Amino acid sequence: MAGAGHYAIFMQQAIAPVGECRNDIDICAALAERLGIEGYNDKTEDEWLRELTKHAIDDYDTFPGQGPGAAARPRRRGGLREGDPRPDRHPFTTPSGKIEIYSMSLAARPDPYGLGAIPPIPPGSPSRSTRSIRCGW
Repeated sequence: MAGAGHYAIFMQQAIAPVGECRNDIDICAALAERLGIEGYNDKTEDEWLRELTKHAIDDYDTFPGQGPGAAARPRRRGGLREGDPRPDRHPFTTPSGKIEIYSMSLAARPDPYGLGAIPPIPPGSPSRSTRSIRCGW
């Protein structure tokens, strides 16, 4: 499948994989096996496509022959709205409801997923001590 914007297109395989080429699912499954992760991929490619498109495609069985399909526009979840930039009416989905350049949540718990620390200020940003940003909303 491929898509851009709010459209989805079922892409037919043009040729069989050449040499050692593989699809993304097979590559990730092989990496998981090498890392000792058991049960990583319990679905076929078709089962994954059905799962990933179940909320966007009405009839998966007829979808491949239909050409481009319009998917539902995703519902905006907070943040600025067109024509109404008041954050008090449309808060962001951050703990403060505002754009966060420094995250108090990450400062308090820098490794929330057990994958390594995430800095509260993005790398390459000016440090908090050298630049202060205030929004007076």
